[in-house]
Amino acid sequence: MGRKKQRGWDRVDAILLAIVAAGLLWRVGYVVAQRDDPLTGDGVGYHQQSVLLSDGHGFISTEAYVFAVAGHVGHPREVPTADHPPAWALVMAPLALVGLRGVLAHQLFACVVGSLTVAMVGLTGRRIFGPVVGLTAAGIAAAYPNLWMYERLLLSETLTFLMVAVLCFVAYGFLAEPTRRGAVALGVTTAALVLTRAEAAERYELPYEREADLVVTGDRNTVIGAREAEHDLSALAGHRLRSHGGAYEQTVPLLLSHRLTEDYSLLAQSQRLRNFAVFEFALNGAIA
Repeated sequence: MGRKKQRGWDRVDAILLAIVAAGLLWRVGYVVAQRDDPLTGDGVGYHQQSVLLSDGHGFISTEAYVFAVAGHVGHPREVPTADHPPAWALVMAPLALVGLRGVLAHQLFACVVGSLTVAMVGLTGRRIFGPVVGLTAAGIAAAYPNLWMYERLLLSETLTFLMVAVLCFVAYGFLAEPTRRGAVALGVTTAALVLTRAEAAERYELPYEREADLVVTGDRNTVIGAREAEHDLSALAGHRLRSHGGAYEQTVPLLLSHRLTEDYSLLAQSQRLRNFAVFEFALNGAIA
């Protein structure tokens, strides 16, 4: 039995490449235009952690080391930490090894990662529904702010989006043509997206002692599990199976009847808020 003939380059590929290039230019333009705005939040930690990794320090607290080196507090201390998921810092670390240690260099690299996400979204859409859907999906991914905004902020969502797109591409490929190689690729990609206990507790602000060793979340249209009768729970050996709501349920509106002070307006724009933040904003941030 001969090998399956490889599909050659066609007009759809050229259009997809043009969409990816346009998405990259848009992302780079946004980052360059905002280059004078200081980096804040978790992105600072990911940036600093990647530089520390390239210098051979391992996963240590950036607050205990970087701030001390800058002369802000105490003496530099290498305190081991697992405050953030490791993959994004590991991916950026090689940049510092070749001299690209600045925030802007890392942001531009994040733009490249985001453009790869656009490409994978397009390829996945084409694999599932055909070329028209693939190109449409790629166009949406190229322009959608909730994808490219994280790249300037240097948040780990940038890498997560790419890995989810790769997972969908691999999963539907395996569904269409089950092979041993496809099964391995699907298993490796899925494992890369599973959160450890520390990662899940940090990312979703959950109690560490009540989480499992591994945590899996579903997207907007996915429910994990079904009825008890359809699952063999004997392997739990008496242990509880803890379940949360989906991550998409975290997005809720925060409505106030009064305007916020300038400080709290900036605070609302600079960090991810939780539902309990409404009390602080209402009591301390609203203009009477």
